[in-house]
Amino acid sequence: MDVATENQFDLILTSAPPFSTHVCGIATRILTGLPWVAEFRDPWIVDGDATAVVNPIASAINRSLEKWCLQLSDQVVAVTARTSELLSTKRSVLGKSDAWCFLNGIDSRPSAVLGQRVAGPIRVIHAGNLYGGRDPRPFLYSIASLRRKGMLPNEGVVIDFVGEVDGIDGKSLRDLVRELQLETLVHLHGRASHEVSLRLQAQADVLLLLAQRQPIQVPNKLYEYLGAEKPILAFVDADGESADMLRSAEGHFIVSDASDDTDTVVQLALASPLRGWRPRNPERLAEWSTEVQFQRYVDALVDRFGDATRGRPARA
Repeated sequence: MDVATENQFDLILTSAPPFSTHVCGIATRILTGLPWVAEFRDPWIVDGDATAVVNPIASAINRSLEKWCLQLSDQVVAVTARTSELLSTKRSVLGKSDAWCFLNGIDSRPSAVLGQRVAGPIRVIHAGNLYGGRDPRPFLYSIASLRRKGMLPNEGVVIDFVGEVDGIDGKSLRDLVRELQLETLVHLHGRASHEVSLRLQAQADVLLLLAQRQPIQVPNKLYEYLGAEKPILAFVDADGESADMLRSAEGHFIVSDASDDTDTVVQLALASPLRGWRPRNPERLAEWSTEVQFQRYVDALVDRFGDATRGRPARA
């Protein structure tokens, strides 16, 4: 409280998860009376999701805290369109304004003139840990199927998993690779630094995205992949946010539970680097840049909360 009274803060801004930051926002809003912006980088509670059913007591507490947050905050911000819609619906019941949506953003992109791929096998990389609904099995089953049919690229394929990937539903990924006889194609590398991960993405020919059972969320990895300007082979929810973004970016390869022929999509993705694949919608990628999204965020804050925020950042 002393910090708030001794400094000329313009507003409170909390970003979650962890959602304890929003609990701090509730308390600070009550104590100071300053305008409060609550940013949801993930939804707090989604009916039908694990977040909605922890245990009866925890669920009741979470729902109450979320309601207080949506009621007391002056503005809510989301990073995906569907999360924004969800929060806007909840806010409307409370007589509050709609949520804003600003994307996480693409931090960097390669030069406009992309180099030629290095001769040799098609290099596929999955960068990131496997958890939640991220399931590599449909991809690996398809690779095994294409190999049996003799339909993999003549140049060969090398598949690298970088991150914590060993356990899937209690089963070892190494054991699955061995069962499918893919040991010569698939390599598990464990965790790597972010710098190393970005370098491996830049060296890859195809980027593998696993984002199943995340219909209203977008992994940060998707923004990294889009920034690398390489073909993305994505296993995602058919009507989910990630699929929508990839369709809007154009030219990528999407597999979902609704897909009729996974093998065909995977085969096309593996062949795309040999056919000179290039981004089809660079204007959309520029629109999704971190610089553009952040500037829109700042402009919206200035418009909403007045000129007091102009020329100096809003401080949390």
